[in-house]
Amino acid sequence: MIVRNTIRTILFVVMFSIGATALGAAILLDDIVRHYQSKEVLRQQREYSEKLRSLNDDYDALLRLIEDDPNSLKRIAPAAVGADPMDPNAVYPRGTAEALAAAKKALAEEVEVQPAKPTMPAWITRVREGDRRLILYFAGAILIIISLTCFSPIRPLKDED
Repeated sequence: MIVRNTIRTILFVVMFSIGATALGAAILLDDIVRHYQSKEVLRQQREYSEKLRSLNDDYDALLRLIEDDPNSLKRIAPAAVGADPMDPNAVYPRGTAEALAAAKKALAEEVEVQPAKPTMPAWITRVREGDRRLILYFAGAILIIISLTCFSPIRPLKDED
């Protein structure tokens, strides 16, 4: 009798837990989707913030270089602005169209190599399709009902004297 009650209790806990999880997931699906979307937005904003921080560091380094050596501005300005150099005896190479196209192709391949991380787990995207959310809701409810009716503890029978 004790073994039977133990098995029934374990089955009750397992089936009730699965049903409650399915029912909770079906009910809270919109909140779960918003959570994962918020995480993705936060990740993008952190990447953007890191890029801005890097640009600020580069800008600060350039300002320190200009403050330390005023002649560096004369050397940097033609490259930064794209103006013609002041020195008539200096030769500054210009990039050809073929070299720029090759560099663009190399950068495009580098971007393609990085795989895009999925924003949401696969099970959430599957549940959002069609009537699967409703099916998950009813399956969870049915599992809870089955666990409550079939695996409830057995009451000992009273002996009739």
